[in-house]
Amino acid sequence: AEKAFIKSENLHGIRFVKKLQIVDDNNKKKAEIATFYGKYDDAEQIFGMLGRKDLALDMRRKIGDYKKVIQLLGQGAGNDVETKEANKKMGDYYAEKGKWDKAGPFYGIAQDYNMLIEAYYRSEDFESLKKLITSIPEDPALLENLAGKFNSVGMCECAVEVYLKIGAVKKAIDSCILLNDWNKAVE
Repeated sequence: AEKAFIKSENLHGIRFVKKLQIVDDNNKKKAEIATFYGKYDDAEQIFGMLGRKDLALDMRRKIGDYKKVIQLLGQGAGNDVETKEANKKMGDYYAEKGKWDKAGPFYGIAQDYNMLIEAYYRSEDFESLKKLITSIPEDPALLENLAGKFNSVGMCECAVEVYLKIGAVKKAIDSCILLNDWNKAVE
Protein backbone atom coordinates (compact mmCIF):
# COMPACT_ATOMS: atom_id res chain seq x y z
CA ALA A 1 0.00 0.00 0.00
CA GLU A 2 2.85 2.34 0.83
CA LYS A 3 4.38 1.88 -2.63
CA ALA A 4 1.03 2.65 -4.27
CA PHE A 5 0.70 5.86 -2.26
CA ILE A 6 4.28 6.81 -3.11
CA LYS A 7 3.65 6.22 -6.83
CA SER A 8 0.50 8.30 -6.74
CA GLU A 9 2.30 10.97 -4.66
CA ASN A 10 -0.41 10.79 -2.00
CA LEU A 11 1.27 12.30 1.06
CA HIS A 12 -1.79 11.78 3.25
CA GLY A 13 -1.83 8.09 2.32
CA ILE A 14 1.87 7.70 3.01
CA ARG A 15 1.47 9.25 6.47
CA PHE A 16 -1.50 6.98 7.10
CA VAL A 17 0.53 3.86 6.29
CA LYS A 18 3.34 5.04 8.58
CA LYS A 19 0.79 5.56 11.34
CA LEU A 20 -0.64 2.07 10.78
CA GLN A 21 2.80 0.51 11.12
CA ILE A 22 2.99 1.83 14.69
CA VAL A 23 -0.40 0.34 15.71
CA ASP A 24 0.08 -3.12 17.19
CA ASP A 25 -3.54 -4.34 17.50
CA ASN A 26 -5.11 -5.66 14.27
CA ASN A 27 -8.60 -4.52 15.31
CA LYS A 28 -7.30 -0.99 15.87
CA LYS A 29 -5.74 -1.15 12.42
CA LYS A 30 -9.11 -2.18 10.95
CA ALA A 31 -10.77 0.74 12.70
CA GLU A 32 -8.12 3.17 11.44
CA ILE A 33 -8.53 1.84 7.89
CA ALA A 34 -12.31 2.21 8.13
CA THR A 35 -11.81 5.79 9.30
CA PHE A 36 -9.41 6.50 6.45
CA TYR A 37 -12.00 5.33 3.92
CA GLY A 38 -14.83 7.28 5.54
CA LYS A 39 -16.61 4.31 7.12
CA TYR A 40 -16.99 6.05 10.45
CA ASP A 41 -19.82 3.92 11.81
CA ASP A 42 -17.79 0.76 11.19
CA ALA A 43 -14.77 2.30 12.88
CA GLU A 44 -16.87 3.39 15.85
CA GLN A 45 -18.27 -0.13 16.16
CA ILE A 46 -14.77 -1.63 16.17
CA PHE A 47 -13.57 0.89 18.76
CA GLY A 48 -16.64 0.02 20.85
CA MET A 49 -15.85 -3.71 20.67
CA LEU A 50 -12.34 -2.91 21.88
CA GLY A 51 -13.78 -0.95 24.78
CA ARG A 52 -12.15 2.23 23.48
CA LYS A 53 -14.99 4.74 23.31
CA ASP A 54 -12.35 7.42 23.82
CA LEU A 55 -10.91 6.62 20.37
CA ALA A 56 -14.38 6.67 18.82
CA LEU A 57 -14.97 10.02 20.52
CA ASP A 58 -11.69 11.43 19.17
CA MET A 59 -12.53 10.19 15.66
CA ARG A 60 -15.99 11.81 15.72
CA ARG A 61 -14.52 15.03 17.08
CA LYS A 62 -11.88 15.12 14.31
CA ILE A 63 -14.50 14.79 11.58
CA GLY A 64 -16.79 17.33 13.26
CA ASP A 65 -19.71 14.95 13.86
CA TYR A 66 -20.82 16.55 17.12
CA LYS A 67 -24.22 14.83 17.13
CA LYS A 68 -22.39 11.53 17.53
CA VAL A 69 -19.92 13.10 19.97
CA ILE A 70 -22.83 14.12 22.21
CA GLN A 71 -24.32 10.65 21.84
CA LEU A 72 -21.03 9.01 22.86
CA LEU A 73 -20.62 11.41 25.76
CA GLY A 74 -24.10 10.41 26.92
CA GLN A 75 -22.86 6.82 27.07
CA GLY A 76 -20.14 7.84 29.52
CA ALA A 77 -17.24 8.33 27.09
CA GLY A 78 -16.15 11.75 28.34
CA ASN A 79 -16.38 14.39 31.05
CA ASP A 80 -18.35 17.58 31.73
CA VAL A 81 -15.88 19.85 29.94
CA GLU A 82 -16.12 17.74 26.78
CA THR A 83 -19.91 17.68 27.05
CA LYS A 84 -20.05 21.48 27.27
CA GLU A 85 -17.64 21.84 24.34
CA ALA A 86 -19.62 19.43 22.15
CA ASN A 87 -22.92 21.14 22.96
CA LYS A 88 -21.42 24.54 22.18
CA LYS A 89 -20.24 23.21 18.81
CA MET A 90 -23.74 21.89 18.06
CA GLY A 91 -25.23 25.23 19.08
CA ASP A 92 -22.75 26.99 16.78
CA TYR A 93 -23.67 24.60 13.96
CA TYR A 94 -27.38 25.45 14.22
CA ALA A 95 -26.67 29.16 14.74
CA GLU A 96 -24.61 29.26 11.53
CA LYS A 97 -27.59 27.79 9.70
CA GLY A 98 -29.92 30.36 11.28
CA LYS A 99 -31.80 27.72 13.27
CA TRP A 100 -31.68 29.63 16.52
CA ASP A 101 -34.57 27.70 18.08
CA LYS A 102 -32.50 24.52 17.79
CA ALA A 103 -29.28 26.21 18.91
CA GLY A 104 -30.73 27.46 22.20
CA PRO A 105 -30.95 24.14 24.08
CA PHE A 106 -27.37 23.26 23.14
CA TYR A 107 -26.11 26.62 24.40
CA GLY A 108 -28.08 26.06 27.59
CA ILE A 109 -26.36 22.73 28.24
CA ALA A 110 -23.00 24.29 27.36
CA GLN A 111 -23.76 27.14 29.77
CA ASP A 112 -22.78 29.66 27.10
CA TYR A 113 -25.17 32.31 28.34
CA ASN A 114 -24.28 35.05 25.85
CA MET A 115 -25.13 32.76 22.97
CA LEU A 116 -28.19 31.44 24.79
CA ILE A 117 -29.47 35.01 25.13
CA GLU A 118 -28.78 35.56 21.43
CA ALA A 119 -30.54 32.31 20.46
CA TYR A 120 -33.68 33.14 22.44
CA TYR A 121 -33.65 36.70 21.13
CA ARG A 122 -33.24 35.69 17.48
CA SER A 123 -35.87 32.96 17.73
CA GLU A 124 -38.19 35.49 19.43
CA ASP A 125 -38.63 33.24 22.45
CA PHE A 126 -39.17 36.08 24.90
CA GLU A 127 -40.70 33.90 27.61
CA SER A 128 -37.48 31.88 27.81
CA LEU A 129 -35.52 35.12 27.72
CA LYS A 130 -37.54 36.35 30.73
CA LYS A 131 -36.75 33.15 32.64
CA LEU A 132 -33.04 33.87 32.22
CA ILE A 133 -33.35 36.92 34.48
CA THR A 134 -33.33 34.68 37.54
CA SER A 135 -31.40 31.69 36.23
CA ILE A 136 -28.18 33.08 34.71
CA PRO A 137 -25.10 34.02 36.75
CA GLU A 138 -24.95 37.58 38.05
CA ASP A 139 -22.27 38.73 35.64
CA PRO A 140 -22.77 42.47 34.93
CA ALA A 141 -21.73 42.23 31.26
CA LEU A 142 -24.03 39.28 30.70
CA LEU A 143 -26.97 40.94 32.42
CA GLU A 144 -26.39 44.19 30.57
CA ASN A 145 -26.54 42.25 27.30
CA LEU A 146 -29.83 40.72 28.44
CA ALA A 147 -31.25 44.12 29.41
CA GLY A 148 -30.25 45.51 26.01
CA LYS A 149 -32.20 42.73 24.28
CA PHE A 150 -35.27 43.56 26.38
CA ASN A 151 -34.90 47.26 25.52
CA SER A 152 -34.67 46.55 21.81
CA VAL A 153 -38.05 44.78 21.79
CA GLY A 154 -39.80 47.20 24.14
CA MET A 155 -39.92 44.97 27.22
CA CYS A 156 -39.33 47.85 29.63
CA GLU A 157 -40.28 46.08 32.85
CA CYS A 158 -37.86 43.21 32.21
CA ALA A 159 -35.06 45.58 31.18
CA VAL A 160 -35.55 47.62 34.36
CA GLU A 161 -35.55 44.48 36.50
CA VAL A 162 -32.23 43.39 35.00
CA TYR A 163 -30.64 46.85 35.29
CA LEU A 164 -31.70 47.08 38.93
CA LYS A 165 -30.28 43.62 39.56
CA ILE A 166 -26.82 44.92 38.60
CA GLY A 167 -27.31 48.23 40.37
CA ALA A 168 -27.52 50.34 37.21
CA VAL A 169 -30.32 52.67 38.34
CA LYS A 170 -29.53 55.37 35.78
CA LYS A 171 -29.71 52.83 32.94
CA ALA A 172 -33.03 51.56 34.30
CA ILE A 173 -34.42 55.10 34.27
CA ASP A 174 -32.99 55.73 30.78
CA SER A 175 -34.68 52.53 29.62
CA CYS A 176 -38.03 53.76 30.95
CA ILE A 177 -37.58 57.11 29.25
CA LEU A 178 -36.54 55.50 25.97
CA LEU A 179 -39.60 53.23 26.01
CA ASN A 180 -41.98 55.97 27.26
CA ASP A 181 -42.85 54.15 30.48
CA TRP A 182 -42.94 57.26 32.67
CA ASN A 183 -44.75 55.61 35.57
CA LYS A 184 -42.00 53.02 35.88
CA ALA A 185 -39.34 55.75 35.66
CA VAL A 186 -40.88 57.63 38.57
CA GLU A 187 -40.91 54.46 40.73
